[in-house]
Amino acid sequence: SLAACGVETLLRDWQERSRIPALSADLKILDGEFRGAFPAPEFEFSRAEMIGVLYVLEGSRFGNAYLLRNITEHRIDVPTSFLSH
Repeated sequence: SLAACGVETLLRDWQERSRIPALSADLKILDGEFRGAFPAPEFEFSRAEMIGVLYVLEGSRFGNAYLLRNITEHRIDVPTSFLSH
């Protein structure tokens, strides 16, 4: 939805920020299959709304870092491409 609304006008590195390839890599290690994203909801985000959604998405990286530290500390053998992206 963000891509369809032009998020790259706000974040020129949006393609690098996308975590879909990292998620796909983790699923492959787990013998899972990435069947593609669910159909994106058809939103028409304003600039302010896109910034709000980005705030939440980028903030989730802090949670990922916390989970990654715990996984590393406890030597849990799971794929971490998504969490370390």
